[in-house]
Amino acid sequence: MKFYEVLNNYYDEIFPFSNDTYQFIKDTAQDGKNILETGSATGKYINALKNEGYKAVGLEHEKIFMNYSYSLIIGDMHFYPLKRESFETVFCIGNTLAHAKNSTEVHKILYNSFSLLKPGGTLIIQTVNYDRIFANNLKELPAIETRNLIFERYYEYNDDKKIYFNGVLTDKQINKTYSAVVELTPVFFDDYIKASGQIGASFVNFNGDFRYGKLQKYESFMTVASFTKPGKLQQIDSPSR
Repeated sequence: MKFYEVLNNYYDEIFPFSNDTYQFIKDTAQDGKNILETGSATGKYINALKNEGYKAVGLEHEKIFMNYSYSLIIGDMHFYPLKRESFETVFCIGNTLAHAKNSTEVHKILYNSFSLLKPGGTLIIQTVNYDRIFANNLKELPAIETRNLIFERYYEYNDDKKIYFNGVLTDKQINKTYSAVVELTPVFFDDYIKASGQIGASFVNFNGDFRYGKLQKYESFMTVASFTKPGKLQQIDSPSR
């Protein structure tokens, strides 16, 4: 069974809406402006943003998420089917970037994502902190347990260029277990630093969570990188609510 086929019916229970994540995105975005989420899955953040007057749209490669009701474009982050300089904010969270084919594609995706920004716009990328994972040779992440399920997360290493993520999901209500393996490309701190120069960012800021915690390279659970494009956004009045 494919990875997202396993997660589809349980996605928002495993990865629920986060007020911290949402506030971080809103702090970056300008009211009423155009926002793109790459890897939008069930669209919970897109719908929340649209309800507050933002012009938000999601891009999702997995067609299984077409059953969810929100502004969705089916496409591949390796080949964005979108016009350059169309958005003030682009965000890619939930470790989506690690699904790149290889490290070369990681940099290509960052470049293409950055090109979608208007001058002064911001690209937000969040992945798990692979510097921490590799430095500590972690074989698993803490299991996610809710009232209805347990989601176990295991790693197997190929080399420093590939990692295999094995997700094991147990539905406690029907006592059934599903598993799937997906190949990931780890994204390290140095990749973000290198990319910031390649894409021409005027500024890149790092956090270790969506509460603006400082990134601790070998300790933080996640890496949040925010790249700002040179230039200035055009100011507009806030839309009526």
